[in-house]
Amino acid sequence: MFKGISESIKKPVSPGTLSILTDPLQPLLSDFPTEFHTNWQWWPIVKNSRPFILNNTPENYRPLVQVIDNIERNHKLGLIFEFRVGKGRLLVCMSNLKQIQDKPEGRQFYYSILRYMSSDKFNPLHHITEKELTALFSGKILSKKNDGIKNISYE
Repeated sequence: MFKGISESIKKPVSPGTLSILTDPLQPLLSDFPTEFHTNWQWWPIVKNSRPFILNNTPENYRPLVQVIDNIERNHKLGLIFEFRVGKGRLLVCMSNLKQIQDKPEGRQFYYSILRYMSSDKFNPLHHITEKELTALFSGKILSKKNDGIKNISYE
């Protein structure tokens, strides 16, 4: 979000994401206490992740844990997302789960994911074909054109 400021003071530009958005009642999170946004327990999970750009998914598709991108890029980002592919079910977690096993919140997050995937509640609603899945992981990113950011506050 502060790309221009970072560049002007010759500091590294941060990833620029703003938070996460999720449903705390989502069965995926039944063993991982959370709110609909980030809190302290998300820090090692988010810090050790590389959210996946899901711009090529249908407009109404939402990942289970969505990373809110900055307003300059405005990508649809998924930290955890799922699909039904053919007769199978796929869950993708973009956090390095091995890297965070030294933290209690990392272990609990991993446990919650595994419990969810082994339950009958792991039933992705959105179907994609094998071809669509391959395109999602190898296709070009559809970017949203942004005409710039305008300050609309009162001066």
